[in-house]
Amino acid sequence: MMKKKVKKEQFSLFEKRPEAIHLYGTDDLSTEDILEYFAEYSPHHIEWIDDTHCNVVWSDVHSVKRALINLSKKFSPEELEDKKAELRRREKDEDDFYLLPGTLDRPPNDEYSEVWS
Repeated sequence: MMKKKVKKEQFSLFEKRPEAIHLYGTDDLSTEDILEYFAEYSPHHIEWIDDTHCNVVWSDVHSVKRALINLSKKFSPEELEDKKAELRRREKDEDDFYLLPGTLDRPPNDEYSEVWS
């Protein structure tokens, strides 16, 4: 299994990578932890962007789909609001927090407003 170090600048904010899952909040996880979590779906390698972000990359899109379908959890509306609030609290002081379309409420006068529409 390969471990790659990747700079944030190498990835566009809206670049589509169907062979990868981007993970955020990996501060307390090791490569081994992440590989163990996804072991059943045989990831090809991990691209570490920094201590908090990484991409788990597969050699085929079907394995990514299987991992997403089988490991995803549906949140109740209350749980979702709690998760949003937690993210906002944790990210309040970070410079690299981006809101992706459809994930959280976007800020007013957002510099990416044309992308949201």
